[in-house]
This record gives sequence, structure tokens and C-alpha cells, in this order.
Amino acid sequence: MCNRNGKPCNNWPQIFGKGIFCIDVKNWVGEVSRDGKHWLVKHKGEVAGEFSRSVQHPDPLLDIKKKIENLWNFLVEKGVGIKKKQMYHKVIFINPKCQLEAELQKHEEDVVGPEDVDSVMLCFQDSYLTSLTDAITPYWITGHLSYQQLKECQSALRGIGTWDVVELQGGMRLLGDYNGCPMVALDRKETELLEFSHQRNATMGYVWAILGYTPQVTVRMFERGGRSWGWQPSTGTAVIPYNAHIVFRVCGEDADAKIPANDIDRIILSI
Repeated sequence: MCNRNGKPCNNWPQIFGKGIFCIDVKNWVGEVSRDGKHWLVKHKGEVAGEFSRSVQHPDPLLDIKKKIENLWNFLVEKGVGIKKKQMYHKVIFINPKCQLEAELQKHEEDVVGPEDVDSVMLCFQDSYLTSLTDAITPYWITGHLSYQQLKECQSALRGIGTWDVVELQGGMRLLGDYNGCPMVALDRKETELLEFSHQRNATMGYVWAILGYTPQVTVRMFERGGRSWGWQPSTGTAVIPYNAHIVFRVCGEDADAKIPANDIDRIILSI
């Protein structure tokens, strides 16, 4: 669990009846081996059997174990009664072009190669019989989380701040802190999504330009946690000029960026 501006985060914490799983997903390409406290990724060159370069990474297992420890401490501080043995972790390599050395796969049950991803994912799916059994069997017999523990974990994890996400035209995503737009008033405690609707009809745009009309962008705000099947309550709507800017601090940057509203598809706000 890292911390920036008071925002703890984890790679991918998931709550199941069995416990909490923290999953670190890697998209590495090449041959992966362990070298002391680091892991090496060797990339093959153009000549068969030769490697063009090696990239050294911090040990992801040590990293995720520290995050699990921090996550457990965080939950305990929030009053959640959960045991350390109910916290699990896995490092999953999803790229088919990634090859783990035999010793790494043999001795590390928490490391999953690309060929085993599907079978591991199936382990997270409870069958109907398992769900029924868990519902009628006391948690102190199954060793699983009780309904009260599940509720407490969900409540505590919802309080963990994460990055805001700006989705741009063309599919690019920016992570960071949304610092507002002078023309859009919102309460982020109540709003989790801003959708930007654009006037992109070329013919109509040409006509409106002749008439001296400035294109506008409609920003619809949606209620936090209010999503249901096919519908989410709206908390308000704002109409702004297409050349208005939103202020966004991209993670890792030292200064705010001004992003034109016309380039934005939507903004997802963290808590």
C-alpha cells in the first residue's frame, strides 16, 4: 500500500468469502528469473538463442507482501476483525510472451504464469453449491469471513482514496487529481462520474460557425454509488464552451495541466 498526499492504494484488492486477495498483474515480456532481491527480465535479440538486453525489477513478491501487511494494519486500525491468514496475495503474469524460469514456478505458489491464468481466475468463482453452503454454515467452521466482516471490509476499503481518472478522446487515460473547472460546480462526495457530450457534426458545426455560434459541451454528473441495472441517478448538468479547460494534476507531475473539455470523454472521481 503506497501513499501520496495521504492516499493509500493497493494493486488489486478483492474481497471474497475466503478472505481478501491482493493481486499484482504484470504484463512483462521475456524470460523472467530471480537474482537475489531483484527479478531479471531478459529480452531476446534478433539472433536465435541470444539476449539483447536485461531489465532489473524489484522483487514483486516482497513488494506485494509489504502491501498486504500495510493493508492488514489499515483494516485493523479501522476496527475490522480480520486475521492475517485471511489475507492472500498473488503475482500474475498475463502476457503469453512471458516465460518464467522453472525454479520460480516450482517454489513460488503465489506466482502465476500466463498458461495458468485462466485456471487461477476460476478459483475466484464460487459455485452455486459453495455459495449455498457458505450461507448456512457458520463462519467459525468454514474459516471464511462472516457477513459482518465482509461489511466492515467493504466499508473500510471504500474509504481508501485512489486516483481520479480522465478518459480522453481516442482512448487515452490519465491518472491523477481532478482540481476542478470554474464552470462546473460539484460535490465529489456525492458525484463519482462526469460524462462529456460533444457537438461533433461537421456540417452543423460549419453552419453554427457562420452564424457566430460557439460549440458547447454538456457535462452530466452522476451520483456516487447510485448505479443500478442500466441506470444511474444524475446529480446535475452543466453546459460549458468547448474550449473551457479542466484543471488536472497528472500523477508524477509537479504542475497542474489544463485539459480542453472538447478532448474529454469522461472523468471518474475517487472518494
